[in-house]
Amino acid sequence: MTIQSWRSFASSCLFALAALLWSTAVLAGEHNDDSVQGCPLRFDRHTVGLPKTCLFVGHYNGSCGEPAVAVFAGNGDTVVVGMAFDQSSDPTYFAGDVVSATKGSLAVWQPSPKIPAASAVAGSVTLEETGNLLRVSVDKAPFRVEGCQFGEFVGHFVEMVDAAPDLPTGSLPDLSSATTRPSLAAN
Repeated sequence: MTIQSWRSFASSCLFALAALLWSTAVLAGEHNDDSVQGCPLRFDRHTVGLPKTCLFVGHYNGSCGEPAVAVFAGNGDTVVVGMAFDQSSDPTYFAGDVVSATKGSLAVWQPSPKIPAASAVAGSVTLEETGNLLRVSVDKAPFRVEGCQFGEFVGHFVEMVDAAPDLPTGSLPDLSSATTRPSLAAN
């Protein structure tokens, strides 16, 4: 997958994921239902534009860092994972080729929809334990959040959430005045 082809696909879902991540970040840790069956969505299916999507909450480093939330969307050939590290920062995106229903091979990452350039990254995204676990692994950590190196995101499925049916037509509002934005620094 070329960076150019990723951009054309990603442009159709970046703002949807950004709006969803921002609106659902408040849910992190609030929902605890032992009857959760796992995320029913898979990478090899078209998931862009569905009314609901899977919300995962987890950590991006086993020894430091705060919880993060993640969602994914794709067209069956390409999968895009959006992550939010807090409610005020821009979401970070990883994208790559679909390998199977539960595995993708990452090719690029983008620190924000406001920064059009994407950078190459090698890694994988997997759905494990019948959709109860989303794992994003990179061969070399491309950035830090609040001084904590992005290692491997391991998120647990929380619930199906509304997938932001009313997408913003322009850029997302600047929410940095509401809370302090974490420092997202490239390595």
